[in-house]
Amino acid sequence: MSCVTGVSRQDVALEYFNIGNAYYELGRYDEASGYYIRALDLDPSLSSSTYNLARAYIQRERFTAAVTALEDLRREDPENIVVLQTLGYALSRLGRNDEALDVLTGAEQLSPFDLTILYNLGVLHGVEERYEEAYEVLLRAHRVDESDQEVVLLLAETSLALGREDEALEFLERFEQPEDAERPLLLRLARLYSEAESYSDALNVYATLLNRDGEDKEVLFREAELYLTFVEDPESGLERLEEALELGYSERSALIRLVTSPNLIQRNRVEQLYEEYGFDAASLREPVDDSTNDAADPIDEASTTDVSEDAELPGERENVESSDP
Repeated sequence: MSCVTGVSRQDVALEYFNIGNAYYELGRYDEASGYYIRALDLDPSLSSSTYNLARAYIQRERFTAAVTALEDLRREDPENIVVLQTLGYALSRLGRNDEALDVLTGAEQLSPFDLTILYNLGVLHGVEERYEEAYEVLLRAHRVDESDQEVVLLLAETSLALGREDEALEFLERFEQPEDAERPLLLRLARLYSEAESYSDALNVYATLLNRDGEDKEVLFREAELYLTFVEDPESGLERLEEALELGYSERSALIRLVTSPNLIQRNRVEQLYEEYGFDAASLREPVDDSTNDAADPIDEASTTDVSEDAELPGERENVESSDP
């Protein structure tokens, strides 16, 4: 006679799944993936493990593998909103924006008042420069929740892309600045005020940030940039610029943007400061020949453009927190 343990394959699979979740919470995504796969080997029907495996792949930026797992889940449950949202995000990270739009549009039809779906649709339309479509869907998102600050900022950004500066300012005026507003949102708010040519409002936002941290070198540089280009306050601009450089500010794209601006005043003094802090002003003024690069890097959160710290990319609000799709 053989012994009976009383432990089924499904029970062991569930144990592996729980161990995977523990590793996931610790940020150890490789170990988490391994346990999710072991759980699925024992119980292929454990959809929660498939979903969390996709989440772990996303955390490791293995988006193709994540899409494969999520497509399996979508075939099993084509109306699962959480799966559709996460699949749309993973597709967008692969640059497959048309597919992501199709997936999220389907999700929107199933859940027309879901703020995350509407927001991500707006982002994707904007990435594809379909600004009218972006505006319409973001306006619907704003009606769902008028207090959502990210939606308000994206509406302002989209209005600027459409050449509607007055409308952009109206949206920006709806942005409330609570004391605990996150730094990236405030940086973005200031940038949008600058783009809308509301420079005093931009400077007020920078003042708020500097009250929190007087040695925020990026804010000091951005403030200097405004003073030295559009506000035309060279004394304040040079002072802020020197403070930023002394604190170690070295973002090359921003340094180039300032020194090549046609609106720059006190150009000689700016270049002198660059030289004093170890930057070759002459080389910064020269255009960069991108053809020397083997391949351009994809645009993502690490892009060194003028909005590198606060750019919104597809799926930043993806709903991948649930472990039970």
